[in-house]
Amino acid sequence: DMIRNMPHSAGYTDSKGLFAPRKSVVHYTQEKNIHGVTVDDVYLGNGASELITMSMNALLNTGDEVLIPAPDYPLYTASVALSGGTPVHYLCDEQSDWMPDIADIRAKITPNTKAIVVINPNNPTGALYPESVLQQIVDELRGKGAQVVVLLSHNGMDVDLKMATRVTGIDAILGGHTH
Repeated sequence: DMIRNMPHSAGYTDSKGLFAPRKSVVHYTQEKNIHGVTVDDVYLGNGASELITMSMNALLNTGDEVLIPAPDYPLYTASVALSGGTPVHYLCDEQSDWMPDIADIRAKITPNTKAIVVINPNNPTGALYPESVLQQIVDELRGKGAQVVVLLSHNGMDVDLKMATRVTGIDAILGGHTH
């Protein structure tokens, strides 16, 4: 692929990432029986942190709110704020094995809610949300104009990717390490 694409290359890589690794991601999704992913759907970066910040920069306007789990991986709060948005934390309760509190999410959705971040497995709690919880979160936001962004950490990626693609209504899936 690299030699074949050499005549079309420039001093910089495509902003989506190198072609061959993007193609590998597509092959990976095909091996996992996840259909409909093309090379043009895949964006690669230098890690989840870069992709989180790029996603928030692209998604947010001043005053947009993003629901973020609490406790959270601090980069989300910082990226949302630096992108002009307002971080709004929803509760993941230790007494409920760190599962998201759906009632708290519902109470925090406003007309300014632009997105919700779901980290699965959660960082820092390690909680792995079942498919039913992911679907409940998506259902709460359906029809309210918000995007659902799911971050999958590397150690659970095989299970999580299959699960996330079965949940109807997820708008973006970011995969990789969060640290």
